[in-house]
Amino acid sequence: MSASGGEARLVSDYTYGNRGYSTSPDWAPAGNRIAFHTRVSGAHQIAMVDADGNRPRL
Repeated sequence: MSASGGEARLVSDYTYGNRGYSTSPDWAPAGNRIAFHTRVSGAHQIAMVDADGNRPRL
């Protein structure tokens, strides 16, 4: 959600009805990205998304 409030939005990949796992989010010092731990097809990964929740990267 934006700093001024409003609707919360999920930024990690997740498909409703499927099992998902993402944890330990941490903001970049510049405040423009979020890194987090996730599991993709059983493999543990570090993922990163832009602060707007777009362009996820492993």
